[in-house]
Amino acid sequence: YVINYADGIVLSTADGAGSNVDYVFPVILNGGSSSLYSQDGGKTWQLSGGLIKPDPSLGSDDFFEGGNSEATILEQDDGTIVMYMRCQMYNNAHFGVAHSSDHGITWESFSRLSNVYAPNTQPILDRLSDGTPILLWGGNHSMGATSHLRFPLSLATSDDGGETFWRILDASEQTYYANRDPKDRYDITNPDIVIFRNHGVETAYIITKHYTLLIEDFDRYLKETQGVFDSFENRTAEQEGWLVTKGRANTGSFGATDGQSALRILPGSAVTRSIPGVSRGSVTMDLFFDIGAADLKIAFQPAYNATPEMNALTFFTVDADGCIHAKGVDGKTADTGLRLTAGNNTVTYRFDGTSRTATLTVNGKSAEVLFNTDAGDMLCSVILTTGSGSGVCLDRFIVIPEL
Repeated sequence: YVINYADGIVLSTADGAGSNVDYVFPVILNGGSSSLYSQDGGKTWQLSGGLIKPDPSLGSDDFFEGGNSEATILEQDDGTIVMYMRCQMYNNAHFGVAHSSDHGITWESFSRLSNVYAPNTQPILDRLSDGTPILLWGGNHSMGATSHLRFPLSLATSDDGGETFWRILDASEQTYYANRDPKDRYDITNPDIVIFRNHGVETAYIITKHYTLLIEDFDRYLKETQGVFDSFENRTAEQEGWLVTKGRANTGSFGATDGQSALRILPGSAVTRSIPGVSRGSVTMDLFFDIGAADLKIAFQPAYNATPEMNALTFFTVDADGCIHAKGVDGKTADTGLRLTAGNNTVTYRFDGTSRTATLTVNGKSAEVLFNTDAGDMLCSVILTTGSGSGVCLDRFIVIPEL
């Protein structure tokens, strides 16, 4: 076996004196994950029973680099230990999740999939000082299991002891690390986190392969960060939190509806914005559109993705006449009956991940639109891509969660 990158844990039952399990460390074995445990304060160690393999319903032979590996563990309130694992399968883009009900002595034979996107990457579980479970990984994207993409630096909290994680945040947003070459995003490899509280302020040091990030008021950052309001009054797209993944985009007065500036997305360009993960809410934006001179793609994504039509919750195409079509997972398009007009337009996408429904409103006119139930139930990213023509302008971008 190989000792894992993640730390072990001290159990609530630890007494260092007898039959109770004191410490548990996750380990990597040939073909799966497991753990080591000690019942005598660390003097001796035993290998846990049970090798955790990927769920056979996903294709038991459809894995690479050993399947489940690089695990992290957390003790839940009832004493159950939950393990999150890097799950390397060709048809999977999520962590593997498994449990031990006897303090790490034995484990479930097969892992299920996490609710968050995390293809082929390492997780880290920890807790805030108030006990709230957190998950750190690089990163929340849906670019495919074999992409080896380590971006973005992702954090999330759990309300159910670590079974599921929500309120995903992109910690690399608006930093130097969010704006590198999108073809070379491998900085967020093997992350770890140290959390401490000093004079009432909770602080986190996040350490990755190539850099360290300090976040103060860490608990407030995780719990209180919600929604988005961008009016593009800063000098660059990056300063507003928008990543230019293709071509060019800059701020200027043309097309502005709120303040003095808008974001001009030039022809043949693409921009994406990470947003605090939300399962129900609305996204509103003002779009300046030039009839006959531009076409546009708008994708609402459950995770970062540089390809708008890939794994989108809802994907729209807008032709040169302004007609808006929704594209389904089968590749077919449906006319929404809505259209952008020449000049400024107000567009609102309202979604509910629980009921898997979505509505699009353009200049006061609404229509129900397709929702890709296979992609997920949480919105974390928006992508705008322009084709040939004069590009489009974006202003007053607002995300309002319904909690």
